[in-house]
Amino acid sequence: MPTTGAQTYNRANLLSFQDQCDLLPGMSQYQSELWANPGFRYACAYDYGGSALLIQPIERTNLVARGSFAVNGDTTLFAEFTGSRSVATKQFEPYQITTTGAIAAAQYPVGGPYYQDLSAYIPSFDATKKIAYRCRCAICGGRTIETTTDAYRLLLGAEAWCSATGTTSWACPRRRARPNPPWARATCSPTPWWPRSAAASSTPGSCRGRCRRPRRWR
Repeated sequence: MPTTGAQTYNRANLLSFQDQCDLLPGMSQYQSELWANPGFRYACAYDYGGSALLIQPIERTNLVARGSFAVNGDTTLFAEFTGSRSVATKQFEPYQITTTGAIAAAQYPVGGPYYQDLSAYIPSFDATKKIAYRCRCAICGGRTIETTTDAYRLLLGAEAWCSATGTTSWACPRRRARPNPPWARATCSPTPWWPRSAAASSTPGSCRGRCRRPRRWR
């Protein structure tokens, strides 16, 4: 931490002393007067917002499947499955390491091959002490947060044809009757909606009234 008079400076950067902060992409000279922070006079600023992705890439995978099994002529079992997976990746600036606190032991040692002796720029610089530094791993790429979202739906069911019971067919006009399963019953209202002949009314098992058409159910 160089000292000039009563002002203490922090985050001294060799590129700032040489007016070359913009030598690296995303970096520029810190505007200490603009931000009223004279302690960062010899620091370089980094454009954190410019290194983040505004629209994160998303990969989507979808699956739709259906299978059916005919139990008999009137009943069919079926299964449906729908699944999807979305993977979104948010990217930030490269990871930065600050050699303070818990990792203070990682400060650069005195006499190391890359030790920066700033005595030429800071007369009060003490070259007998380790250097606490901030390292931004640009070659590592941006930091990322990956979010995976899974969604699925499973449906099991059966389809069956319901018609009237009895030994004879359910006589509805202009509609061909289907074989009657044992669980189905005819439903009729008191008032018929078609002219009923005497032969139809005397037929055993026929519907005496308004006929509701057979319906499929799930």
